[in-house]
Amino acid sequence: GNQPMIDVQNNDYHHLEITVSGTKSSADHMDIEGNLTISDDAILNVNSGSDDITIAGDWINTSSNGFTEGTRTVTFDGTANQTITCSTIGVETFYNLSINKSNGSEVILNNEVALEVNNSSLNFSGTNGYITLNGNDFTINHWSDGKITGYDENEFFIVDQTSFIKY
Repeated sequence: GNQPMIDVQNNDYHHLEITVSGTKSSADHMDIEGNLTISDDAILNVNSGSDDITIAGDWINTSSNGFTEGTRTVTFDGTANQTITCSTIGVETFYNLSINKSNGSEVILNNEVALEVNNSSLNFSGTNGYITLNGNDFTINHWSDGKITGYDENEFFIVDQTSFIKY
């Protein structure tokens, strides 16, 4: 059922699993040093508490409901390659997405990703990190209000022949 999440010390998690059914509402900003898994019929809602997520591992959403992004930021800051998987719904939606990498590692899409809602943003805030589309599309909805910041030749997209950046 619906539950508030436990507010752990310093809001640091290693691996975090959101399972079963109902909405799990964050209690504060979350720093996940491992993987985030959302499964079954569970919903992770970070908007109710206005909480951002920083994740060093993989983003795995196999839930039939998934993630309620609201107007919050998800930052990928792992030192190794990370993946975004959204296998049941097919498209993972973020409001603000930040890629904060310094060693040339990648955020690899295993499914389509969308930036949604007016004024959303994609920020490359590290010194050397990429989003690899891996045969999937990256869609920026409401492009006239959105923005991409911080990119250069060391931080941007790796696109193959079957992937598209849509706006």
